[in-house]
Amino acid sequence: MEMQFLGARTTLIEARHTMDRNNVIKLWSFVMEDLKSLGAKKLYPGLGNGSVNHISIRMLQMTLLKMTLMLGAIVYIRESFKSIQPPASPGSKWRVVTEVRCEDGSGESLEHH
Repeated sequence: MEMQFLGARTTLIEARHTMDRNNVIKLWSFVMEDLKSLGAKKLYPGLGNGSVNHISIRMLQMTLLKMTLMLGAIVYIRESFKSIQPPASPGSKWRVVTEVRCEDGSGESLEHH
């Protein structure tokens, strides 16, 4: 999100296709204040209710994903990072090579600019 605020073109690569972590974590007070100042309370009204700042990892991931998407980041799921390739010629862009995992276990390499 910070890179989006600074004007960068941001891409998020997530290897999993679901957000299913149900563990609960305690957030430090300064993290809670950062989330609130970014507007996370509008997306997840239960954030910060009570005297202890607990949230499930799944809800934190979903809230951060929604905020990131609203800022214009690109998100690819079911992909994992493989390598970065430098520009092939002057004026061209760096490329990121990822691997896509299908549900049947097969994989395929992709390039993103």
